[in-house]
Amino acid sequence: ATSGIEKIEAIVNSRTPKLLGTESPWSGYLTLAEGDNTVQFRVTDKAGNYTETASRTIKVDINPPTIGLITPANGQALIKDSTSKVFVKVNVSDSGGSNIQKVEYATSIDFVGATDKTPSNGAAEIELTNINSNTTYYFRAVDNAGNKSDSVRVRVQKDNTPPTVEFESHQNDAKVNKKIKIRGSAGDTRELASVKIVNVTTGTDADLIGVSGSSGADSGKAEFTGTLAYSWHFDLDTTQYSDNADLKLKAIATDAAG
Repeated sequence: ATSGIEKIEAIVNSRTPKLLGTESPWSGYLTLAEGDNTVQFRVTDKAGNYTETASRTIKVDINPPTIGLITPANGQALIKDSTSKVFVKVNVSDSGGSNIQKVEYATSIDFVGATDKTPSNGAAEIELTNINSNTTYYFRAVDNAGNKSDSVRVRVQKDNTPPTVEFESHQNDAKVNKKIKIRGSAGDTRELASVKIVNVTTGTDADLIGVSGSSGADSGKAEFTGTLAYSWHFDLDTTQYSDNADLKLKAIATDAAG
């Protein structure tokens, strides 16, 4: 004969069973400690017979993940127009043990309409496109328990003003011989990225030969990046070129917006 259900209990971490109810089916909540918890359920009938479920481990993670901005390191990016792309890289970690599920990004601090990216090896690389105006993007990490990190942000600004660049030595049509020193400077309303000096004697851009003593990162190249692009100089051995021939140089400056 069927005696009926007497009670339904939960056994958490092998402690004294906790009464959950007297009817089936049962639904409700259990209070669990942070970290790993072993949980099983026991149902007892009115005759004293009982059955227990297999034990299961439930991990409780209440610690929010963390996120850090790798690039752009200063949280600022410049674009030339809406066809430009901005590449953002963040690192993420989770100390609670549930692991990172995704990185969310949006143009609102409340992440309405957020897009997500699955990280790999503790980092996520995100490509921002179709940026039509000055925009701030927000990024946060979400773990598998649903905890969310604080947000980091990247401010993207449009810059369609070209940089300036000029030679400060050896003006147009100058007569030179042997090794000469060429100096110049460049500037930008926002941020200068690089300056490169090329040979345009043949009508196309060609790398200079005979360069030495360059103030750039490579002493043998007339190429200057970052802060080295604002004021630059290099030596040029003109004996590397045909005697009594024209040598036409062009300075190409590029700003951070491209």
